[in-house]
Amino acid sequence: IFGNDNISLEKTGVLEEINGGSIFFKNIDKMTIKIQGKLLRVLEEKKNFRIGGVSPKKVDFRTIASSELSILEIRKKKIIREDLLKKVNFFEIQVPNFDKRKDDLGDLIKEFFDEVLENNKVNKKNISEDTISFFKTMPYVKNLAQLKKFVDWSVFMLTENNKLIISKQRINNLLKSFLNSDPNL
Repeated sequence: IFGNDNISLEKTGVLEEINGGSIFFKNIDKMTIKIQGKLLRVLEEKKNFRIGGVSPKKVDFRTIASSELSILEIRKKKIIREDLLKKVNFFEIQVPNFDKRKDDLGDLIKEFFDEVLENNKVNKKNISEDTISFFKTMPYVKNLAQLKKFVDWSVFMLTENNKLIISKQRINNLLKSFLNSDPNL
């Protein structure tokens, strides 16, 4: 992220590469205290020292950060340094949990299927009506990334030469055979 100025390995860091742009820190609450301090210094001084470097490189970028925890939880548990939190928490957007967005699932599932079917050159007619409703009610899918991967996996496993229909029954059968094939699951 910070780059390297050692003689044997000179490398531009991410902060220099995104100069003038934006950087996204996913799960900023997982960042170590040491890295938080270094990041805070860069944000305040708008300068970055490469590892082993002597002269700073000017950097200017927007910071976007996410966390699974709320700002209140982060503050209460003191997970992120307060001074860094003030620097990055300019505008807060709260996205409801997956469980609270059930009304959006049908459209998202259709979008995921459309994308996967197009990429795999599978006819949209190969999806039965009960498939979308089945995907909306799956209790073991906890987030959108899992849902998308499950859609991808289902299409991959259930379509062969664009002939097979993807249905609730076929997905159930696939899951049963998949789960029963490994005694450790």
